[in-house]
Amino acid sequence: MAEMNLIVENVSVSYSGLFDIGEFYKVIDDWFKLKGYDKVIIKHKEYSTETGKNIEILMAPYKKVTDYIKNLVKIWIGINNLRTVEVKKDGKKVKVNKGDIIIIFDGYLETDYEHRWEQKPLFFFMRVLIDKFVNKSELDKYGKELVKDINEFHNEIRSFLGLHKYGPLVRTKTPGEGISMRS
Repeated sequence: MAEMNLIVENVSVSYSGLFDIGEFYKVIDDWFKLKGYDKVIIKHKEYSTETGKNIEILMAPYKKVTDYIKNLVKIWIGINNLRTVEVKKDGKKVKVNKGDIIIIFDGYLETDYEHRWEQKPLFFFMRVLIDKFVNKSELDKYGKELVKDINEFHNEIRSFLGLHKYGPLVRTKTPGEGISMRS
């Protein structure tokens, strides 16, 4: 079984106000394409209420960094009370969306994602030893890259929503030590 090392946990962005939902989705898609991630949507649910539309999306974009290691970002997006409103922009009436958004990110390093080292108990034991002593620096390197990617994505979303940046988001530590990295 592939091993999932939690590197970044519960990094979030919340926003309430005006935005363009189409542009919001485009920012997410463009960023993952630019960084080489394959986007996988696990769940997309929409339903209407009296106060507007509610949307829940769970996605798990991933990037294969080696034949053995894969970066995986789990993203939960919740949009509540989404409705279309008209605002004046440069003297013209423009239709935009208004609602509440919350986005939560988790970042994982997945090792042996092709399940090559689990066919026999001896191989599994060897994999654990190799990860602990031989591949440790490689896992650290890709863990730091994952933290950097999530920081950049977080800042991209905050920038799109017009939120201010307040310094570094996530501190880096060695993956595989049961570390919870929080903003």
